[in-house]
Amino acid sequence: MNTTNKLLVVDDCPVSRLIVKDMLNDSGLTIVETDSGADVMAVVITEKPLMILLDLHMPGKDGFDVLDELLEEHFHIPIVIISSDVTSRTKKTCLDMGVRAFLEKPLSADLLRETVNKYLQ
Repeated sequence: MNTTNKLLVVDDCPVSRLIVKDMLNDSGLTIVETDSGADVMAVVITEKPLMILLDLHMPGKDGFDVLDELLEEHFHIPIVIISSDVTSRTKKTCLDMGVRAFLEKPLSADLLRETVNKYLQ
């Protein structure tokens, strides 16, 4: 992958975003981040990421709202959920909404890299 490939990390927790960035630091991706679901559409339009890593539970516009908005606007960017809400109902809802994968917090670096590589090929 070259450095023009962008991946958007959406999480209200700065530590979570830092962990993801550290896990992907040698991936060749440019990591773009936001701490707010409300900013996702603007970032998607300006940065044109190839993939979105999305937390579900954030203040204001949460991950479900972001998924709805992306679907309504017909953006077909691979989305991977990263969440500590691991109930089967939550996972099913996300997968039914079209996310590519659901990764549980705390993250496994190997699984994160494997998942990102899988959906960017």
